[in-house]
Amino acid sequence: WLPLPASAFHFSATLHVVTISKCDIVDSMVETLYLPQVRKLGLQHVRISGHSVHNIIAGCPVLEGLLLKNINCGHDVSIRINSRSLISFGFGFLSRELIIEDAPSLKRLFQLREHFMRNVLVISAPNLEIVGSIYDNNYTKFTFGDTVIQQLCAVNLKTAVSSVKTLAIDNHNLNLDLVINFTQCFPRLEKLFYLCVFFVSLLSQTSNVSGGKNLWRRKYHSRIKYLDIGLKTIVFRNYRGIKSQASFAAFFILNAKMLQVMRFEGGPYKDDTEFIERQHRLLQLDKKASRGAQFQFTTSTCHSDLPHIKHVHDLSKDDPFKCTC
Repeated sequence: WLPLPASAFHFSATLHVVTISKCDIVDSMVETLYLPQVRKLGLQHVRISGHSVHNIIAGCPVLEGLLLKNINCGHDVSIRINSRSLISFGFGFLSRELIIEDAPSLKRLFQLREHFMRNVLVISAPNLEIVGSIYDNNYTKFTFGDTVIQQLCAVNLKTAVSSVKTLAIDNHNLNLDLVINFTQCFPRLEKLFYLCVFFVSLLSQTSNVSGGKNLWRRKYHSRIKYLDIGLKTIVFRNYRGIKSQASFAAFFILNAKMLQVMRFEGGPYKDDTEFIERQHRLLQLDKKASRGAQFQFTTSTCHSDLPHIKHVHDLSKDDPFKCTC
């Protein structure tokens, strides 16, 4: 990669959107960089030091969207985020830790699958509403205050994260316990995106909601009336309609009293009336806990990870988890 040319910031006073890609950013070039009007900044496939990342962010006083994707800053480096204006932040790069120290306006936090951080520490982001995706097949440890989450398990749950309303989970198997734990970790959770990589395979039948056994019925029978499931929207990706998947979804249909929309993405479902009728029976839609709940079956061949973020503009999309393939 070539060094970033000195002419790159000749119009720094008037720039509103900046994306820097496939180059080396040397410390001296951004030591005193000031971008007074930049609201969206993307660093993708660049070599840059952690010190320079900090300097660039500090030089953007009205920054609202930040994308750090496939940046090379060293595997043992800590990246610290301090921005009072930042609203949306997407990251996917390999480093020791990411520390969000002071981000009072941050509402959206997106982890991309490109590379996984070892530690993500959120110290101060009191208005954080959207988090995703959290994966079960990596060793990233998320810390929200006193709450620690690793491999989709709440390792240490001391304080509930009450600001988060939307969560995306990328899981390798069906896991009802996991979702129940997250509704306790994020008590104001309203929208859940659930991507199960092996939905289509028989591996899902080994989960704790396997096949026709409906093990959750026995496990949660005495606790159901005490569970407060406030979910209003649930989206299942890679849904194929086998019994284990239907049983998993049925738990929320039968117990989520606030549910408004449940969407099943997979297919093809179009004009397959036999499939839809069978799903109505398996999902027990006639016994739904929420009278006004709507159920949608949409055709999708997308197997991309969540969220769908390729460019810094994607950070501000109304639905960052909606397929754009």
